[in-house]
Amino acid sequence: VTRLSENESDSPNAPSSTEEPIDAKLKRLTNMAKCVCFIKGSPKEPRCKFTRAMMEMFHEHNIDFAYFDILGDDVVRQELKRYADWPTYPQVWVDGELQGGLDIMKELLASGELTQQLPTKMSIEQRLKNLINSHP
Repeated sequence: VTRLSENESDSPNAPSSTEEPIDAKLKRLTNMAKCVCFIKGSPKEPRCKFTRAMMEMFHEHNIDFAYFDILGDDVVRQELKRYADWPTYPQVWVDGELQGGLDIMKELLASGELTQQLPTKMSIEQRLKNLINSHP
């Protein structure tokens, strides 16, 4: 799990040194990783029951994602709702495209599509197998 950072500081939600147009900033944030979750809190310390449920689902199914804590940036929190035309959090984005919120993720899980739609972490065994097979 990667915590997205806005700049060189330790705070992922610190403002940029130069003002960036909000839509450009949101596009950049939604594309900072293959899968980006905009959540309340962090995966280890979720700040709402919906974030908690999604993080448990993602952990159980080895989803590989980066996250952005929307509670640390009120402008992003408000403007992402408009940009996405999606009124609630958490929000899951893959390749810069909104996939949906918790209800959509539950539907994907129920249909068996969650791990097909979202990137998963490779097990150490799979990583070793890939490494061995790449070098004869």
